[in-house]
Amino acid sequence: MAGVVIRVGAKVRQFNVGDEVYARPRDGRIGSFAEYIAMDEADVALKPKNLSMEEAASIPRWD
Repeated sequence: MAGVVIRVGAKVRQFNVGDEVYARPRDGRIGSFAEYIAMDEADVALKPKNLSMEEAASIPRWD
């Protein structure tokens, strides 16, 4: 999935509201077809500026 951060939790340090991000929800987690999804900070990365949202959404994040 790819999108824009609209809210962050109190302990989130890597992301800010408005950041463009992409992610792969953890195994067994569903919701990337939803309009909104809450995700663990460790499962999200900043979207490279040279990629569109569609391109970023097609790349699973594997660390």
